[in-house]
This record gives sequence, structure tokens and C-alpha cells, in this order.
Amino acid sequence: ASYSVRRVVKKSKRRYGRKLESQFQHGGSRSLWQGLRTITDYRTPSSRMVNADASLADELNARFKAADNHANGASGTNSVHAERAGEVNTFTTSEHDVRRAFKRVNTR
Repeated sequence: ASYSVRRVVKKSKRRYGRKLESQFQHGGSRSLWQGLRTITDYRTPSSRMVNADASLADELNARFKAADNHANGASGTNSVHAERAGEVNTFTTSEHDVRRAFKRVNTR
């Protein structure tokens, strides 16, 4: 019984592979990609912030600034930020950091 199931599965896989190949050869790349998305159950990520406007950004900035001031104990201006105002911060990374970050990514 298991042999016949394996045989049917193998035959179906071959038939489906030929179908995908013919779609690719005949220029039906859209239907090919749609079939691959169906097979892999890929869903495009939905954007939850479609209608966000500038007032939301201003509100978030105000809240974070207030929280930052509270955490540093400053009531008016933040002395740490005032000292750093003249500094130019640059982002640097090494090859090792990049490789380590890529190793943590799940490729599945």
C-alpha cells in the first residue's frame, strides 16, 4: 500500500513539475510565480501604517523626548544631548558583525 502511495506522489510531482516548466517556457511567468507562492504558502506582508500622517510622528517624538528627559532627570533640556550636539555620529560595522548577523537569519 505504501509503495503505491509513493508511486502516485512521485508521478504527481513529476506531472506538476512539467506543468510549471511549460508555464515558464511559454512566457506565463506570472502564473508560474503565483503557483510557487501557493506551494510555499507565501503571503505578502500587509502594511498596518498605510494612513499614518505627520501628526503621528510628531506625537511619538514628543512622547519619546518626554520619556528621555524623565529618565535622565532633566526637566527642560537634556544635558547629554546638549553635549553631543557638536559631535557627528557615524555608523560603522565590521565584516564580522555582518557575517554574525546573517548567520542568525533563518533562511526558511
